Amino acid sequence: MKRILITFVLVILFASFASATVPGDWKGEVTIGGSAASASTIVNVLTGSTELATTTTPSTTVGGTVFGNDFYLLAFETTEGTAITFKVCGVTANTTTFSSGTHTLNLSVSKQANGVACTCAGVCTGGFCPYSVCASSATTTTTSTTTTTASSGGGGGGTTSVTTTTSATPTTTSTTTTTLSPEQVEAMLEIIDTIRDYYSGGSGTTLTPFEILDLIRQFFEV
Repeated sequence: MKRILITFVLVILFASFASATVPGDWKGEVTIGGSAASASTIVNVLTGSTELATTTTPSTTVGGTVFGNDFYLLAFETTEGTAITFKVCGVTANTTTFSSGTHTLNLSVSKQANGVACTCAGVCTGGFCPYSVCASSATTTTTSTTTTTASSGGGGGGTTSVTTTTSATPTTTSTTTTTLSPEQVEAMLEIIDTIRDYYSGGSGTTLTPFEILDLIRQFFEV
């Protein structure tokens, strides 16, 4: 019985150590399309779809030392042997196995064509990454085709293709100021007084609701 208990405890301890997270540091230079990455390039590391850490170049080391604009540094924790993936601007640069300690790993990705997912413009051939998609301008245009099959009588059917183009543009806010003329102000006040008298049962007006609506129509024609 004692042997079984000791074995059980050892199994629990082993499982506990096996699942414990440990720290690790990963650093290096980032290259995009054969050239050193510019400042503000996003670098992150994931296990599966879970992000473990993210940074932007250039990163600093302990003590505040700053390397070139293409330098990154990621410090994070996970379990030994975990598969991890490094991405640059959303593009996979390297997949490796995690181990504790300090590691040097230079990352390199190629320039991406329009339509490829991105998180920063530096990786895009077109030079823009609006709405997380590489593009040649700050706006993106997507085209979808809908095919409709119709039939009439007994003679079979035909197909009609309808192409719809949707342009996504940044949201802008505009303010429009409308200035009323003195005549419009006077007409509006008259309408307000008329409606107030009518619904309060006052004797100031004998107009019907239709006549009040006509007053409102005349206001917009002033």
